[in-house]
Amino acid sequence: ETLFGRFRFRWSFLARLSQASDATRGYYAAVKEALLSYRKIGARISWNYETFTYGRRRCARIAVHGKTLFLYLALPPADYDRNRYHFTDASDVSAYRDVPLRLPIRSARALKYALELIGEVMNRVGTTLLPEEKRRHGGFLPPFRTLRELIADRLVRQTGVQHQPKGVIFPAEGAQ
Repeated sequence: ETLFGRFRFRWSFLARLSQASDATRGYYAAVKEALLSYRKIGARISWNYETFTYGRRRCARIAVHGKTLFLYLALPPADYDRNRYHFTDASDVSAYRDVPLRLPIRSARALKYALELIGEVMNRVGTTLLPEEKRRHGGFLPPFRTLRELIADRLVRQTGVQHQPKGVIFPAEGAQ
């Protein structure tokens, strides 16, 4: 906290994931394990999301916003039942043009549907499952870290100062 107000922060994908609830982290681990269980699927983590590719072709993206894990898939939204999967069309956003089907994962049922759609994406791409002994299980979750640790590791950036409105008093750090 400064003399004039509070800092604003910009959170990276890994920072959001490390501070997410256990349920969200579990959904992430299950989705990532399912995606990497196919041949020649690569993963790359950027500031906002994790992208999964088959060669140079994008297959999926994972993002965390608030308490929700979002899975973006390279499937045409018009081919799927919106009432069953509860997805939205994200093709109007240029970052998600290649992966337009946006599926929120907040429950075990949504996870089941996500795993089903991952299989369909991989069939369209033309890849097959790895043999069981070559699949990687577990080890996908970053450890929980405090805000101070995330700032020190540059996973959370300070973007500016949010000025205090007149007459509003923010409680000091650690105060009840």
